[in-house]
Amino acid sequence: MPLMFVKKALLVAVLCIFAYASSDVRSQPSEPNRLESAKRLVRDNDGLLAPLQLYGLTADLFCRSYFVELRRDAAWGPNHPGWAQWLTGFCKDLVQLSLPEGSSLEEFLAHELAKGLTQAEIDQLDLRNSHPEVVAASSRLQGRGLSWAFVVQAERPPGTAGLYSSSERETAKRTAQLLNQEVSGVESDLRSVALYIGAPEFAKYQRVLGKAFMGSAGRLDSNPQGKFAALMRAWHAKVSEAAR
Repeated sequence: MPLMFVKKALLVAVLCIFAYASSDVRSQPSEPNRLESAKRLVRDNDGLLAPLQLYGLTADLFCRSYFVELRRDAAWGPNHPGWAQWLTGFCKDLVQLSLPEGSSLEEFLAHELAKGLTQAEIDQLDLRNSHPEVVAASSRLQGRGLSWAFVVQAERPPGTAGLYSSSERETAKRTAQLLNQEVSGVESDLRSVALYIGAPEFAKYQRVLGKAFMGSAGRLDSNPQGKFAALMRAWHAKVSEAAR
């Protein structure tokens, strides 16, 4: 497999998560046990870009764009000692707020996957998501410095660098070096991973999750007295208190 295909599969196929055109993601007709199969896929969080992980990576930049607004002083930002710890909690709260009332993230993702994928596609994803060869290749690449967060967000909009710490930017640089084959001995692992994430069912899986995320983000209301504004005020108080 030519290196160009490997790189394209890694840098382009994963970005399909942001392509949520309804023409590509339609509700599937009812099939026995599909929801249960989707729940099993969601519970298996050890595979390569499993649903909870991939959804979290999708939400990351969205969360950061609001998190940075909580404080306006010069000390606040990705290099602040409390940023990484607080960002995790903030993003968890923001994602939960965006979900349908009374739904957990696991339940929401299972229903969205069952709605957007066929039984055969779910079964194939479940089978390949934890394939030993793919998991081992991914683990070795991450051990060498590859960051899936950077790969998923490789085409980040201009001006977002300030949402990432110095160490995160170094990780992004290391990931780029791996994908550009500037690090020796990674071509075989890149090919193994690309064969999986370049598969049609994986691209559709990403689109389903991308559409689910965009739908959830659209539920956040702009009412100054609404739940979203209340969440921002509560977190503003929390991160501002630490500065006193």
